[in-house]
Amino acid sequence: MNNTAHLEDLIRRGHYAQARTRAQEMLLTSTDLRTKQIYAFALSRSGVPEAARDFLESVARENPEDAETNGILGGIYKELFKKNQSSTFAILARDTYDKNFKQTRSYYTGINAATMSMMAGQARRGKELAQEVLTVLADTEEDFWQTATKAEAYLLLKERGKSEESYLKARKLAASDWGKISSVYNQLWLLKHYLPVPP
Repeated sequence: MNNTAHLEDLIRRGHYAQARTRAQEMLLTSTDLRTKQIYAFALSRSGVPEAARDFLESVARENPEDAETNGILGGIYKELFKKNQSSTFAILARDTYDKNFKQTRSYYTGINAATMSMMAGQARRGKELAQEVLTVLADTEEDFWQTATKAEAYLLLKERGKSEESYLKARKLAASDWGKISSVYNQLWLLKHYLPVPP
């Protein structure tokens, strides 16, 4: 297992503090973008989203079209929004995701742009983006993230039956990957504050 794969395994198992420490050590001798992404993600998930933001903003400026970097940065702003309840961070998250989706058509940043638009009080824009995301998703039933994204898009569009069906498929695909399960659960918990989420 190479070093980056080891970091990703730590993240999958929810060992954010270990991933953060190991990535920080690796960055002393490496400029690898994936290591920087994992370091920022682990920083945020281990309770210091402010430090993660300070670190990743410059990385995102150097990689404006990288969906993963901008997706993680948007997620950090979202964590800061949850922590501080400041609409400034909700808008920063939405704008980061939206800008990258326009550049890359990545469903990852697209669905997050849709959700954060909804949370920022732009329900119409959120629904438009959710519909766009459904058009760019590959027609596959075997990819966890695509299936979970489809479920969230349907939820934003208030298509409850399709949403529940996709969430159940995503849960089966996740198996015992608690990092994936936790990510979807946290997103649903946040969404429940803004729109009806079925039990």
